[in-house]
Amino acid sequence: MTLYATRLASMIGQLTDCLCDLLASEGAGPTCFCGVVPGATPAWDYCGECSGDNCGMGFIVVQTVFPSNAFPGAVEFAKCAAPLAASLQVGALRARAVLGKPFQTNGRIT
Repeated sequence: MTLYATRLASMIGQLTDCLCDLLASEGAGPTCFCGVVPGATPAWDYCGECSGDNCGMGFIVVQTVFPSNAFPGAVEFAKCAAPLAASLQVGALRARAVLGKPFQTNGRIT
């Protein structure tokens, strides 16, 4: 299982690099944070401007990891013989100003 876990972590790292590069070059510019975040839903901690022209955040949430021989189906009782599969949430959060309301940097827009 360690080999599969190492390979999965490497693939998530490559996906993170790709996401961060694309947000900087094709999105609305560089982000304040870009990486894997814990939990079911990403916090809006870096949604406002942080420095220079950087704003917002790119994130990857690892939702589930399970043994699978044919994704997206899970294998029951694999006994560490099946490769690992993962369900990921990938996205970007950017704050925006609302007409007539003050801009808030904590990510909550009312």
